[in-house]
Amino acid sequence: MKNLIISMSLLVLLGLLPAFVNADSVANECNTGSECANFGYKYYIGEGVKQNDFKAVEFYQKACGLDYGGGCSNLGVSYEYGEGVRKSGIKALEYYGKACDLKSVIGCKNYARLKK
Repeated sequence: MKNLIISMSLLVLLGLLPAFVNADSVANECNTGSECANFGYKYYIGEGVKQNDFKAVEFYQKACGLDYGGGCSNLGVSYEYGEGVRKSGIKALEYYGKACDLKSVIGCKNYARLKK
C-alpha cells in the first residue's frame, strides 16, 4: 500500500495524474482585501466550496483588516443577521461605519438604514 501511495504521489508531481483537492481547501491565505472578501463570499454562498458562514466571516474579517470596504460591509451584514457570528446591531453598525469610511456605498447605505 505504501508503494502505491508513493507511486501515485510521483505521478501527481510529474503531472501525469491529476491531484484531487477537497473543495473546502480554498486557499487559506489571501493577499488583498478584495481577494479575501471574494473568498468569504464563496464560503457564504457555497460557490465551489461547502457553504460555511464561519469561514466566510474569517475572510471578511481579514478583508476588513486590510481596509477593504466591501469586506467590512459584508462583515456588518454577518453581524446584523447573525450569520457566522452572534447577532449584534452594535457590531453591524461599527462595521458598516468603517465600510462607509472606506468609501463603500453599500456600507454607507446600510449604516444609514441601521442608524434610523
